[in-house]
Amino acid sequence: MNNKEFPQQANMPYPYPMPYQDNDEIDLIELFRTLWKQKAKIALITAATTVAAGIYAFTAEEVWTSKAVIAAPKASDIGEFYQLAQNLERNAPMITTPDGVQIKTEDTKPLQLNNLRSSLFNDFRRELESENERRSFVASTDYYREKIKDKSERDQKLVLQDIIEENISYTAADGKKIKFDTITFSANTAEKAQSLLQQYMVSLNKKVIKNNEAELNILLNKFRQDLSVEAKTLANNAEDQLKIEINTVASALAQAKGMNQTEPSANLPAEINNATMYLLGSKALSAKLALLQASEPVFPSRYFEVQQQLKSLNAIKMVSTGGKTFTYIDEPSEPVIKDKPKKIIIIVVGLFVGLLFGLTYAFFSTLFDKNSQQRN
Repeated sequence: MNNKEFPQQANMPYPYPMPYQDNDEIDLIELFRTLWKQKAKIALITAATTVAAGIYAFTAEEVWTSKAVIAAPKASDIGEFYQLAQNLERNAPMITTPDGVQIKTEDTKPLQLNNLRSSLFNDFRRELESENERRSFVASTDYYREKIKDKSERDQKLVLQDIIEENISYTAADGKKIKFDTITFSANTAEKAQSLLQQYMVSLNKKVIKNNEAELNILLNKFRQDLSVEAKTLANNAEDQLKIEINTVASALAQAKGMNQTEPSANLPAEINNATMYLLGSKALSAKLALLQASEPVFPSRYFEVQQQLKSLNAIKMVSTGGKTFTYIDEPSEPVIKDKPKKIIIIVVGLFVGLLFGLTYAFFSTLFDKNSQQRN
């Protein structure tokens, strides 16, 4: 019986699904076999990235950060500057209230200790936030000059801006979580980081003191002018008072002579005023007039106080004073742990990146080769 004698039957379904195999799939065992075959390439790629990471880790510029923590200055920190402010405050001009009480002017309020501490510290904090001050300081350092050696003008500006933005940081206290102000300065060695932070703090402190000395000098000159005006006013008032008395007695004398009142009147009132002064008689009035004309003006006690204050103020010589506009909670430290590069971390990351890249390369290259063989 040949094949033609067999009845033709329709294709019958299989009793269970036949496994479907996509030629593009690679089973797990085959994948491991493939990767094992290409272990040399994987190892080579991993070694290359690890070596590259190691080279970077050991040749990259190190970064060390010094930190300082500060608060508002104490009286002992302000030092000579506070003594100068105290001297000004003691000899400040006075004003008279409507009740007749003499008090110091509003100009003395900034000279009071608490106000002075707060003002100086706030000035210092503003300088810490100033990019101009950072730029000016960094540009003057040997650290910056070393970094820009043989660089173009454009690159020098980039280096300067990078140091300003990346190497210097200031965090102000917020009165809640952050209790004190913190300043940090980073450099390529621990010693440089500490030294630069110390220099930076000194530089800003000098500027704040200098600016406030200039303000004190302005206030000193104002006090001198105000007291000089007050002294002149008091002197003029005393001289005017003497002139008034002389004119009053002279008028009474002329009146007594006109009335031939030589001797004091027998009916002198208990109190003599300008209108009844002629009753003293020309003899007494002539003597009194001569005495007044020979006498000096009678100055009030305040006049002599002002003169003493002026003497004290004129003795003040505005020279550069010492003092700090802050107090250290933690002085600039020499860091013992560098920020970067973290050599071990970099090498480990390089190892894993290389391994991942090697495995990925081996997988896709195998897949590509398999597809190429199937097409052929």
